[in-house]
Amino acid sequence: MEAATSKLRLFHVSPANAGERAKDPIYPLVAPFFGTIIEQKAVRGELAQLDQSLFTLADLRTVWVEADVFEKDLSAIAIGMPARITVAAYPGKKFEGTVQYLGDIMDITTRTIKARIAVDNPERKLKAGMFATVMLNTRSATEALIVPEQAVSIIQGQSAVFIEDGQGFDVRIVETEAVDEGKVRIKMGLSAGERIAVSGIYELKARLLKSQIGGDD
Repeated sequence: MEAATSKLRLFHVSPANAGERAKDPIYPLVAPFFGTIIEQKAVRGELAQLDQSLFTLADLRTVWVEADVFEKDLSAIAIGMPARITVAAYPGKKFEGTVQYLGDIMDITTRTIKARIAVDNPERKLKAGMFATVMLNTRSATEALIVPEQAVSIIQGQSAVFIEDGQGFDVRIVETEAVDEGKVRIKMGLSAGERIAVSGIYELKARLLKSQIGGDD
């Protein structure tokens, strides 16, 4: 009896009025929270089974973005860290989010774990199933060397910058990582305080190639 009474209350039916409600062919379904129906399986006139899901409800004012985090980057990521989200549907627009969860199981094939980022979505622009790019503002990024993207050239298949050496510019191979639109992080090959060229890169690269084929003046 207690189980039956609890089930009635779960369906918002008073046990005292259960007999009267049984005579009423209309049964209201009450949503447990505010949201939007994103899937409907109920069909008018069709008998619903006890284990059948009739509606799927979601609160789309906040969405989750799942990201794959590489093993080497785990030490720089923590719950509560800010994140920036971009999607192909809205070029140039950035959505702000927060790391809410970090998984505990490593994918042995990709060597990544899942990170869940909560993103405010008041305008409902982010849709379930979209592909997104996630950029995390890691602690190590504050100590990195950040340079304009146009300062980095590809020379013989490698990233390089032109270093001022007092008499001109010398080429230096570096290891880079994209951190934001128009900026890259120098992970290796450049020290703080060194001066690099950020304009005229095409001319410097042309002179370098000319000298390598023995045509320098």
